Amino acid sequence: CETLADYNFRDNLPENCPPATAVAEEFDRIYRFLKSDTPETSDFVPMASVRAAPHGVDPCAWSSCSMWATWVAALSAVQRLPRLRKRFTHIGVVSIPTETALSEVGKRGHVNVWLLEGFDPTASVVEVKAMPNG
Repeated sequence: CETLADYNFRDNLPENCPPATAVAEEFDRIYRFLKSDTPETSDFVPMASVRAAPHGVDPCAWSSCSMWATWVAALSAVQRLPRLRKRFTHIGVVSIPTETALSEVGKRGHVNVWLLEGFDPTASVVEVKAMPNG
């Protein structure tokens, strides 16, 4: 695909989203916070589907499915943001084939993932781990 218009994204995205820097990249193991030990579709809904982006937050990033490039990055996020333990109980290990999403790796191993129509991320969870204590 050459332009964003060539992609059918699962979620409604702002104009010019994803950014031109987003790429179709395969992730054998990428990490997503889950609300239980059984992955559900609701675990992969972008925050933009729940509420408007806070002031100063990029609406395109807010419309992505936030994931973590490594286990260490996911654990580091939990340590930096203790409130995550209140919202999530598990971390899903997800396999994302190249043709199912566009992504952009950012700071501290955070990955914005814009899922394509027809991709079921719950079926691509290869492992679920309990959220570590402390």
